[in-house]
Amino acid sequence: MKKQQKQLILLIAMLVLLAGGYFGIRQYNKAQANKASLDTNIPMTTVSGEDIVKISYDYEGVTYSMEKDGDTWYDASDRSRKLTQYSITAMASNLAGLKATQQIENVTDLNQYGLTEGYRTISFETASESYTFYLGDRNAITEEYYLCKPSESTVYTVGATLANRFNYTLEDLTEEEEETTEGATS
Repeated sequence: MKKQQKQLILLIAMLVLLAGGYFGIRQYNKAQANKASLDTNIPMTTVSGEDIVKISYDYEGVTYSMEKDGDTWYDASDRSRKLTQYSITAMASNLAGLKATQQIENVTDLNQYGLTEGYRTISFETASESYTFYLGDRNAITEEYYLCKPSESTVYTVGATLANRFNYTLEDLTEEEEETTEGATS
């Protein structure tokens, strides 16, 4: 009986060691996968959002342009229009931290990614640099968009946030004016 107890204890100890090893290897593999996914972020821009002074983009066939003077964004064609500063600042921040998740090199047919007509052209400038990107079709599987730089044969994939940030007309970006009502006096 003592021999059976020793064998049972030995088997339980081996089971605990094997389970610990299994979970340790799983954690290690998970950490390696996370590290690999972090390494796949390809920086597309190296600017700060505060340094961006002009943004231009196409949406629904219309080009919208904004310029920054000091800390305030203005409609480039009508500086009297009051724009929603938060939305434009979010656009600039998204462009400043733009990272691709995948790179497809030596692309000969940009049309297969929706980039020949350019789903959307997004341009921006700092005091010393200018950038232009063409945003193409959305990949139905990854939910990411294809993006390329003019005159390049490399296509990148970027998160949907970039496209969503530029789904606004000028009217969408205009602050609503507060209506004033005159109070009745008795």
